[in-house]
Amino acid sequence: MPNSLKKWIKRKMFPRKKQNCEHPPPAPPFRTEWPNISAPNGDLASNYGLFQKLPVELRQQILGYAFGNRTIHIHLEFGYPFTRKQLPARKSSGATNSLRGGIVRNDRRPQQWQWFSCVCHRRVIRPKDDNESVVNGHAVEAWEDACIPSGVGHRSGYRPPSAAFCECKSPDRSSHDECLLGVFGWLLASRQAYLDGMDVLFRTNTFHISSLPLLLDLPQLLPPRYLPTITSLELLWTFADPSRLHDSTMTSIWDRHIGTPPTSESVIEPTKFHRLCDLIPTTFPHLRRLYISMQAYLPPPDGNGGPDIRGAVETLFIHPIEDVFRTLGPAPGKEFSLAIQQGGWKVFAQRWTEGEPGSVEQVGWREKVWKPLGLEEGAGGYWLCWGWDDFEVLGSQYWLYNLWGLGVGLAT
Repeated sequence: MPNSLKKWIKRKMFPRKKQNCEHPPPAPPFRTEWPNISAPNGDLASNYGLFQKLPVELRQQILGYAFGNRTIHIHLEFGYPFTRKQLPARKSSGATNSLRGGIVRNDRRPQQWQWFSCVCHRRVIRPKDDNESVVNGHAVEAWEDACIPSGVGHRSGYRPPSAAFCECKSPDRSSHDECLLGVFGWLLASRQAYLDGMDVLFRTNTFHISSLPLLLDLPQLLPPRYLPTITSLELLWTFADPSRLHDSTMTSIWDRHIGTPPTSESVIEPTKFHRLCDLIPTTFPHLRRLYISMQAYLPPPDGNGGPDIRGAVETLFIHPIEDVFRTLGPAPGKEFSLAIQQGGWKVFAQRWTEGEPGSVEQVGWREKVWKPLGLEEGAGGYWLCWGWDDFEVLGSQYWLYNLWGLGVGLAT
């Protein structure tokens, strides 16, 4: 009875207010100024304790073991705020009492921008028949990572964007605490601890980012001093509308392609896709590993893309990303990858490996194609990889291949 009365009073005092989702969200929490933290000297340097007496290389190695050499999710989304739900003592458990236990969304409060991060576990958890991190016996790829569900379908077709707390499950873990990086305590210990920790954090980890609002304005949302030190990225570019696969960005690109050519006086605003292509080389000049997944439906709406749909897709979407790889500069030890929908992968795998230099590599039951970036020596190349499963989402291959302008089957 007391609990029922509390719930009734809460409903009366804090009624749920449906927010109009048609209006665009406010601007993310941009920062125009960032603190310039320099190395300490004098008495401040003594705050580092005995750790300061170790050689720099050894300090970096220790910090790397502590919170480096991982894949880290960083996410920013606009939605209902998280809150900790209080459960009766009889229902509490180890998972509920953990740092992340009992976290739910509070739809009685206004929506707001929220940060979230966790350690990615899709490669830490080893293949098991009953394990969610394995699909049909293969390791989960970056495009289908389920730690933060978002974008075009990971594992089961299209899903509308929706971020949540890490969904990784393992019989070896009773709580979610291992999903936390645990770096804040060290960063707040002293000025030198902050400098050393931030260097290792950004330089040695792989950052997995699937939030378009975060990607489009990275220098205003993350410390610009450390962004150039990032060497490994996994990016999910999600351009898909839950109701019709295409979003405004993809539709705009195709409309420009099939519409009236612009005059020299007209000014065309860059789309989100082109902004991302321009941002990557300038923001991350020292990348050695870059994985981009186009979480989007590449063929034109209603199949209206001209007589050569494959050529148009290559020109509109693949070539700009190839220019990103060229700008970063292929070199020994660097690896660039582009993942696209599986139907498109099959089309271009055939197109590039027949009469043109290229190779196909088997990865489990999947394949990836090596695409040179040029014929000259030292031009380098990249891997075109399987992406989201459009076969499951769109139905029969017959219809899909017709949309690609191939007729029945893979006939050329």
